[in-house]
Amino acid sequence: MLELSSLTADQERQIASGKPADAALAPLFAAKNTAAAPAIGTVIDGFKVVEVLSKPGRPVTLKATAGNGDEVVLKALPADAAARARAAAGQVKLARVSDPNLAPPTAFACSADHAFVVRRFVPGVSVEAVLAILQKETVPPDSPTWRLAAGARGGGANVTGAKVVCRIGEHAAKALAAAAKVGVTHGALKPANLMVDDTLRPIVTDFACGVARAPYEAPEVLQASDRAAARNTAAADQYALGAVLWECLTRRPVFDGDAKAQEQATLKQKPDSPVKHNFKAGKEMEVLTLALLEKDPKARFATIDELIADLDRYHRNEPIQRKAPGLFKKLFG
Repeated sequence: MLELSSLTADQERQIASGKPADAALAPLFAAKNTAAAPAIGTVIDGFKVVEVLSKPGRPVTLKATAGNGDEVVLKALPADAAARARAAAGQVKLARVSDPNLAPPTAFACSADHAFVVRRFVPGVSVEAVLAILQKETVPPDSPTWRLAAGARGGGANVTGAKVVCRIGEHAAKALAAAAKVGVTHGALKPANLMVDDTLRPIVTDFACGVARAPYEAPEVLQASDRAAARNTAAADQYALGAVLWECLTRRPVFDGDAKAQEQATLKQKPDSPVKHNFKAGKEMEVLTLALLEKDPKARFATIDELIADLDRYHRNEPIQRKAPGLFKKLFG
């Protein structure tokens, strides 16, 4: 196990290069990360596997216990060498962040087959799981069903529709802002890596080591020759957050269809107003969400702090600063 807090400056540089000379770092890049998930009970660098959290076809993610009894999550780093170096370097930076809205990594753990980043286990349920229940219903997001979904593992949320989505957005945006201060972007934000408890306050997980997918990838990412590099920008993270909030407001993806259809729609179609699908979405959340989903990254928020400020204004029932687009832009984009 490599404790991130004990890495030297030289080791950090070697990790970022992807070609470590230090023997202690070799296992981090030797593991292929292509094998199946380890069996329950397997011990990896002192962590005992108790549950496989990942779905088939997704990067291996494990719940494990440390020697002191603490519950942790082991998330497989990318298999591609360049992507692994970028992700590992991001974990090293993120370990310095202390923010209640994200779960920072603490160590790297390696076996012969896998290289993992280790973080604390966040109890609760993912926004993806909440939406999976809500998408089966035809009721607005202030219903008992939403509360049931939010409290799926105990408790219940006092949900007030768009204001709760505002809360999700504000805390997720604060996590992005905290990571940005050390030069880390998320790169694959989606409902699956927003963990919520029965208050629906999210904690963002899987910074710099998740897998991006439609419809949460920005248009400029889909058009880039190097998608991996293009998705690691603040503007791309803003777009992904917009897609998450749109889905929370409407209980459906921003664009329908399979992944290819969603990608084409991302490039060519304007997203509907969330109010069209949920009359309780609210004008303010409509404006902020559609601003995040602008096709042109320069038309989104100049900084994530501007978004946070507007979400906070809306939460306090004050006028937001972001203006709705004019009639010409609404008609012709």
